[in-house]
Amino acid sequence: EKMNEAATIISRHIQSFVAQKNFTRKKRAIVTIQSGARSMFARKLFNFKRNTRAATRIQTMYRGHRASAAYKKQKRSAVRIQSSFRGMKARAAAHGLRRERSALMVQRSWRGARERKAFLQDKRSVNKVKALWRAKKAKQELRK
Repeated sequence: EKMNEAATIISRHIQSFVAQKNFTRKKRAIVTIQSGARSMFARKLFNFKRNTRAATRIQTMYRGHRASAAYKKQKRSAVRIQSSFRGMKARAAAHGLRRERSALMVQRSWRGARERKAFLQDKRSVNKVKALWRAKKAKQELRK
């Protein structure tokens, strides 16, 4: 009976050792799996944030391009209208002057008026661009 008890104790110790070894191995495997899952989720989150930032940047650039194109189109249209009006007005003035003055007077007057108008138009255009730029910057500052 003593041998039987000793065998039972030895058997229990061996089973305990084997169970402890299995438990430690399973615990290490679980920790490895959890670590891998956490790193995978972290990578996915990082990639999502990076893609979101990239998409936002692309949208910003596209909207800026679109706004710039619209502004340029409006400016070309305004210049065309102004040019047509000035041309019509100048032709009417030139017709009246031809009746009263010589060709030299008409040419001299026309050149002076054209240059003054071009200078003033350039000045107005520059002021308008500066105002639009300041408004854009003010809006950007407000959004921050």
